Amino acid sequence: MLHNREYRKNYNLRRRGGSLSRYRYMYAEQNGKCKLCGKSQNAGRALTFYPNGLVCVPCACRLHLVQHDPDRAEHIYSTNDLARMKEFLKKRLDTPSAMMYT
Repeated sequence: MLHNREYRKNYNLRRRGGSLSRYRYMYAEQNGKCKLCGKSQNAGRALTFYPNGLVCVPCACRLHLVQHDPDRAEHIYSTNDLARMKEFLKKRLDTPSAMMYT
């Protein structure tokens, strides 16, 4: 039986297409670091689940802006950052070893 905190986390992950076991697998695979900026969760950054990797909250906000207001994002972020974020959003996590943890 999951504890209340783990139950809530698992519930929220399932709403986004993930699971607690998949989150833990990705966390271990990324060494607790953001997939985009590479900063660790120990630096005070919580990691948010995306189907193709865990990202810190500031990067998740940037991804949201790129998804929902690309014109504004082009004026704010550099070309390299935009390209990296768009590539991240396009990728799908379809490796068999990762999919077995869903």
